[in-house]
Amino acid sequence: MKKIILLVSLLFWLGITLSYQVDLPNSTNDIKSEKKIEVSANNNYYQDLSKTINSYLWFIFGSVALWMVLYGWILLISSNGDPAELKKANKILIWWLVWIFVSLLAYLIIRLLINLF
Repeated sequence: MKKIILLVSLLFWLGITLSYQVDLPNSTNDIKSEKKIEVSANNNYYQDLSKTINSYLWFIFGSVALWMVLYGWILLISSNGDPAELKKANKILIWWLVWIFVSLLAYLIIRLLINLF
């Protein structure tokens, strides 16, 4: 307990002695920059957002699919001919294939609807 109190007090002391003050510019003055900053109206905000979400979802989908195949494969290898374990491993691999087929079909349907409208 003494070591924790000593460590906390040392960190607190270092935080006080190593801190410094920063002067901010006056808010009434403009900050001038040599570079020109252009602001454009981006009307594709929702499309960019959907692309970002889509990329994250495909990454998660691929990761889960990979882990399920590895899990089914390990169950299949370690079953040692046990019919219950073989059935469980086959069921996992079959549902994995169904899951991939349905998700790809759903993606294609959504892309078709987006492109039509």
